[in-house]
Amino acid sequence: MPVSTTHWRLVVGFNNRSKMMQFQKLFFHSSGRGVNHILLYFQTLILLNVLLFIFALILLCGDVKLNPGPRRKDTAHNFTVCHWNVNSLAAHNFSKLDSFIAYNSLYNYDMICFSETLLDSSFIEGDTNLKLDGYKMYRADHPNNIKRGGVGVYIKESLASRLISFQILDECLILEFVINDQKGIICTLYRSLSQTVDEFD
Repeated sequence: MPVSTTHWRLVVGFNNRSKMMQFQKLFFHSSGRGVNHILLYFQTLILLNVLLFIFALILLCGDVKLNPGPRRKDTAHNFTVCHWNVNSLAAHNFSKLDSFIAYNSLYNYDMICFSETLLDSSFIEGDTNLKLDGYKMYRADHPNNIKRGGVGVYIKESLASRLISFQILDECLILEFVINDQKGIICTLYRSLSQTVDEFD
């Protein structure tokens, strides 16, 4: 259907007839196909703006992985362990433990192993000063109940764990735990430099 010249003169506001004719020749040749081209141009422009807006929102999320793919069961959770020769957990009013809590907020370890805890029976089981929220603690203090040596292990309460009895070494913890329906065993022990090999026979 031909486009009305009078109609487009009113809409576009052309007063000069020659300019109006050039406009018609450029955009409305052959029964109004130029109108379709204009509509298609604006539709494409709007679509591109919408896509750019969505892409900007995805970038702002910050935690979107590029093509993460399906999560396999055996890689759904990587078990993380930290070990620190702390040389007294209780030193300086437990400031070392407080510092480690701040450090662990970045890494959220599943198991934390300390050697040379230097704890004795004066630190009762369940002592609030030794508590790490979300973790269960196991201890193996010096056998003579003196503030020397010793090991301690914290493991997340969300993980099933148990202590395996081991009579040969005193300052030693062997833990069995379950993660992703699989069992694992970790041993934490302390041996003083003054101890001889014969003491382990």
